[in-house]
Formats: sequence, C-alpha cells, structure tokens
Amino acid sequence: MTTLLSILPIAVAVAVLVAGRGTLIASLSGAGAALLSALIATATPGISLHFGQLAASETLDLVILAGEVLAILLFGMVLAQLLEAIGALQTISARIRSLLPDPIVGAGLIVFGVVPFVESVTGYGIGLTAGIPLLRRLGFSIRTSAFLGLLGLIAVPWGALGPGTAVAAQLTGLGLQELGVGSAWANALPVVIVFALTTAITRAWRSLPGLVGLIAAAVCLWGGILTANILIGTPLAGVLGSLLVIAVLLTGCLLSRRGQPEPVPGRLAPALLPYAVLTVGLLLASGAAALWPSPMTAVLSAPPVWLAIACAVAARMLASRAPAAEVVGTAARAWIPVGVATAGFMLLGWLMTDTGMTEVIGAGLARIGIGFAPALTALGSVLTGSNTGSNAMFASTIAAMAATTGTGLLPAVAMSNVAGSFAALATPPRVALALSLAATTADDDGSAAPDSAEKAQLERSVLIWSLLTAFGTAGLVGVVLQLL
Repeated sequence: MTTLLSILPIAVAVAVLVAGRGTLIASLSGAGAALLSALIATATPGISLHFGQLAASETLDLVILAGEVLAILLFGMVLAQLLEAIGALQTISARIRSLLPDPIVGAGLIVFGVVPFVESVTGYGIGLTAGIPLLRRLGFSIRTSAFLGLLGLIAVPWGALGPGTAVAAQLTGLGLQELGVGSAWANALPVVIVFALTTAITRAWRSLPGLVGLIAAAVCLWGGILTANILIGTPLAGVLGSLLVIAVLLTGCLLSRRGQPEPVPGRLAPALLPYAVLTVGLLLASGAAALWPSPMTAVLSAPPVWLAIACAVAARMLASRAPAAEVVGTAARAWIPVGVATAGFMLLGWLMTDTGMTEVIGAGLARIGIGFAPALTALGSVLTGSNTGSNAMFASTIAAMAATTGTGLLPAVAMSNVAGSFAALATPPRVALALSLAATTADDDGSAAPDSAEKAQLERSVLIWSLLTAFGTAGLVGVVLQLL
C-alpha cells in the first residue's frame, strides 16, 4: 500500500501527459494526487508516509527558490519576445553568416555556440529560434537543420541561468556550485555524442577546416562551462562557455578573411546590448557578492534582477518604434501556463519529499540499479518539457536511489541532471518548433516549402531520431554511473 500511494502521483502526472492534456494539467493533477495519497496515508494505520519530514527552513528555501525560478521564467520569456520584436536575433544571425568560410564551421558555431548561448540566457527552447534559420541559410536541409538545432540544446543544465539545476541542488541538499561543477564534468558524454552526430551529419571529415572547427567548438564549450562553474558560478556558466565558442570560432573566421573586404557590420552593437547588460551585470554582481557578502549584494547577484534589467533595456530600445507594453503583455500571458505548470511540479516534488514518497520509490528502483536513474530523469524531461520539471519530480528520488545503492550523491544527481537536461531535445513541442522554424525558411534557397503531409513526416522522423539520441545518451550515462 505504501509503494502504491508513493507512485500514484507520478503515475497520474505521466498518464495525463501521455493523454495529451499538457504539462499544466499534469502538474496540478500530480500535485493533487500527492496530496490525496498523503491524506490517505495519514488516515491509514501502518503506512509510514506522513507530512513533516522536511525541516521548516528547508521548506522556506524551496519557497524562495520557487519564486526565483518563476521570475527567471517570466523575465526570460519577456526578454525573448522583446529581442524578437527589435530584430536583435536576426541582426546577429546575419552578421555571423557573413563571416563564415565553411558551412561545417557554421554548424559547429551554431550547435555549440549560438543555440547554447541564447538557451543559457533565455531557456526553454528559445535558442532554436536563433540557430535553425541560420542553419537553413547555410544550405542544410529542413530535416538536418531541425535536428542540428535540437542538438544545440547541449547546455540545458545551465539554460535560463540554471533554474533546473538549482531545483535539483535544493531538493538533494547539494550546493548549487557543487552540482554545477559535477554536471559540467558529466556533460562531457553528451558533448562527445553531439560532436560525433554533428560530424556524421555534416560529413566533416571531408573538410579539414570544418573538422577542426567542430573539434574546437566542442572542446571550448565543455571546457568553458567547466571553468566558469569552478571560477565564477553556475548561473553564468552556460553563457560564458558558449561565448567562448563564439569568440574562438569568429576570431578564426576573421583571421581567415585577412585581405578580403569586411562585411557590412550593420547595427550589431545595439542588438547585443541587452545580452551584454545581462552578462556583464550578473558577472560583476556575482563578484561583488563573493567579495562583500551581504543581503544587498545577494539580491543584486540574483539572476532575475539582471534579467529584468536586460528586459528594461530591450523595452527602451523597442519603445522608439513600437509599444513595448504589448510585447511584454503577450510574453506575460504566455508565461502564465508555463509558470503554473512549473510551480505545480515543484509542489509535487515538495509533497513527495516532505511525506517520504521519494524515499519509498528510490528504495524500490534501487533494486534495478542506480544506472536506471539517468533514464528516469530523461523520461521526466521528455514528458514535462523541461529539466526543471523533471528535477522537481525526480531529484529527490535519485538521491534516495543513491543512498540505497551506496552511490555517491553528487555523481548520481549530476549525471542524472545532465541526461535529463539533454533529453529536452526530444520533447514533442520542441521538435514541432524546430520543424516549423526550418520549414519557414525553406524558400531562402529557392526550394518549395513542404506541405502538411511532408511536414508531418519530417516531424516524425526528427522526433524518432531525437528520442533515440536522448535515451541512448541516458543509457550510456547510466552505464558509466553504474560502473562508478
């Protein structure tokens, strides 16, 4: 009875998602089922589930974290809409395209640089909107552009400045920077897989500059994220790691163009201004908080603060040509279901942890072995659409599995976090978005746009490849974790 009541909330959430009712209803249904299970357990003798297994301070920390996560989601979505409205992403993409000497180098720049950078700043698949149209303009097919763009979701543990990783850290008792560094080490496996797939898809071995560019991009992203996590902290690690990729590859492109006419720069600096304000401001504030710890510097170093400031800068830029309030209102309305769903999954995670359900599930799954943990978080990410939702559902379960099997808590949570985060590329909404973006730019090379039947077939193909990539990676990570 105890096991049945413990798995009921997750079963309900999964069933609702499989039925196609969406993450909002699934999160609320799962939280409701968790509350019902807890009440039944309280009224039934002999069942060990009960409220109060978390200390009041731990609950308060989770409430504060939930507020921060929801604020990051809100301002991240607003910033994405404002950047689209002022044409910033289009300007940046045009400038990059004018510098590329080889489409394969371009693929490396986008997969390991552009998509991870935008995703690290805004999160939740927004990076695809910058990368996939550029891939199409480099001459890649609709299917290839969509899949390569999805592979660019390689830095999702640090997406939107890392709320998903923060949730996992809080639920498992790990430090955020500790888990960030552990996740950076573990992310070597997905990076190698993405490099291998990108090399195979683009046939990079036929072009020495292209192959060298891909190797440099993969090494810079992994090394940059790891170094940034160690020296600076987790929220900015994805931003700085992907910026390193962009800087190294573009520098190489500029050097290769010596003696050739420079492309027209356009208005690149204004397009980069909101990103610069966010990145530099958060970096300086984080440094101040480390040097002079105080409540004020702690607040100023919070990612939502600088996301809000970046939104204000972008809104001011837009105000000269169109009302910014309308764009902000549209983004805020789009945030409501996402925010409520995220809050619902975090409530579900808290209820299951506070009542001891996660310990029961962890003890049961531990009989299979800790190697199953990455596949569990990958499934959660595919079903909920985000690593935040997946970690809210399963991070405590992973911790319980690690304790039962005697596996180190940090490697278990870090490797599961990485596998679950990478699996975001296989979520049906992201695949649909990727195909839509690729098909929208189909006329740029003179080819005809696919009809609805062709688009559906392409979408199924990309979804299958994405699922194979996501769960294949999770399986490999699980094997490594089992051997530790």
